[in-house]
Amino acid sequence: NALFSSKIVDLSNEKTTIYPTPDDDNYIVLDDDDDLDPGTLFSSETLRDIYQTDETDGIVTHVASHILETTPFSPADMIVNALDSANHVRGKSASILNGILGGCCRAILQLQDAQNDSYREDMMRAAEFAVDLFTLWIEEYSDEVEPDLTSCACAYVAASCFDDDSSGVFEYTLQKAKKRGGTRRRKSLLASKKRGAAVNAMDIAEELLNKHDITILCETDDYLGLIKPSGMVCSHAHKTTKGKSIDVSLEDAISRLRIPLSTVNMEMGKGGGGVGGRGIVHRLDRGTSGCILLAKTDEAHLRFVCEFFVRGVEKQYRALIPGMLKEHEGELVSRVEGKPARSKYCVEEVYGENTASLI
Repeated sequence: NALFSSKIVDLSNEKTTIYPTPDDDNYIVLDDDDDLDPGTLFSSETLRDIYQTDETDGIVTHVASHILETTPFSPADMIVNALDSANHVRGKSASILNGILGGCCRAILQLQDAQNDSYREDMMRAAEFAVDLFTLWIEEYSDEVEPDLTSCACAYVAASCFDDDSSGVFEYTLQKAKKRGGTRRRKSLLASKKRGAAVNAMDIAEELLNKHDITILCETDDYLGLIKPSGMVCSHAHKTTKGKSIDVSLEDAISRLRIPLSTVNMEMGKGGGGVGGRGIVHRLDRGTSGCILLAKTDEAHLRFVCEFFVRGVEKQYRALIPGMLKEHEGELVSRVEGKPARSKYCVEEVYGENTASLI
């Protein structure tokens, strides 16, 4: 069972989002006192070493810690160094560039939280750097490395710091979503239009529970929080030859009942294990029940993608395991699907004569 412990707020206030607090492990002290030479903070060698050790998360953390320091690196330098550090390999280059944008956004969100005397000026510096980097990327380097939804989401959050300056990033993102979503996106939008006027999930909560075992937790004009039941996938990567799903996904259940969902996801026409559907910002595996956050608008979708990417949302899971752990609390450090992962655990309850434990 998966749960969220985070600050979920009304996204109509563009300055207020989900972000780490000083008590969170992912909170980065922006004036971190490292012994790194400012001339090497964002060199290709430094970026390569960080990525080899901690991948994109490491880049995000490093940039968030040092982006406000005085260095000789411009956005153009950062792009060149990111490409060099990845030996111009497309996937790795995109990951490092996304990490740089994400680091700027983590710094922005933490500064919004701090609200100290200089927060506005510092926030604008980080935002301007991210927007300039993204603009240069799409104008001069997109043929070599194409920005993805994460890139656009981080750029959108940064651009939102400026009055009415996020529209350009938003329009660019919609164009890419239309192109990459292809036929599936067009069919989904047409089907939604044919179903009629949109409804609120809260108004049909009982129907969702009885028909699909979906429990509605909260709803605003921007997002929907619910409990996904075990046995249901978030979205289908493929349909049958007749265009019908093999079984009902979370995306199917919500959209067929005329609840609006975002359309900006660029991977709608791709595979990817069910992360490409409308409204799908993150996912839980088919067998896992728990809290899912769905975006109802494209603007909210972009903000949430950025929040999840920079680790601004804390996830908590409960699992029932056989036997009893030697230590009642600790930390697990491993790799999941080839990526570094760190999870803290604690034993909540032991059943029988140490026959099972709830962690």
